[in-house]
Amino acid sequence: MTLIELSASGYNAPATTTYPGYPSSAGSYADQGSAGYAHTGYQQAPVTDKSSSAGAGNTGTLSDEYIKASILSAVEDKMRRRLKEIFAQAQAETDALKKTQEDLTNGKDKLEDIINTLEKEQLAVDENIMLLQTNCEQLKLTISKMEEHDSIAIDDAIVTTMPVYKQIMNAFAEENATQDAIYYLGEALRKEAIDVHVYLKHVRDLSRQQFLLRALMKKCRDRAGLVEVTQPIKN
Repeated sequence: MTLIELSASGYNAPATTTYPGYPSSAGSYADQGSAGYAHTGYQQAPVTDKSSSAGAGNTGTLSDEYIKASILSAVEDKMRRRLKEIFAQAQAETDALKKTQEDLTNGKDKLEDIINTLEKEQLAVDENIMLLQTNCEQLKLTISKMEEHDSIAIDDAIVTTMPVYKQIMNAFAEENATQDAIYYLGEALRKEAIDVHVYLKHVRDLSRQQFLLRALMKKCRDRAGLVEVTQPIKN
């Protein structure tokens, strides 16, 4: 196999190896020995580095894939940041809506309490209106009776709400009448209209009656739950 065929087949000859050529004309062996082998005129075929060309092609392919991966990574990062912003905005809106819902719920409870209070007050006002209307009718009836008659009995004009109050009122009136009777008996004795024995006899009876009336008033006041009447403080 010749060198050209070896070069064509991809064989790379060592750089340090040289082959002597044949002399162009016949000469003496002494000339040949002194001159040595002369180089031939042909040139070695250039060797192509397939690994270098293959590496260049591979470098171009990896560069395209790297660019594609970089673009995808940048898009993913941008989408991720955008999604985070959207999620944060949605979370803030959700929190605001929850706070608004809590405020509305609290306001609803307060409004319900106010409505219940107003309804109770409305019922109380209606009852008071009915009571006032009834009292007005009674007052109109009393006024009409007074217009028909010249005089009216005091006992009929004063009406108590409970029997115990009427009992207290009657006992108080009798006690004051008894006190007046004792006073006028003293005036009669002073003017010598009656003697001492008659005065003492009536005063004793009236005093006993006055004591019973005062005891009755105290018992009625306790039963009615009225405040005790205190004596004025003496200096």
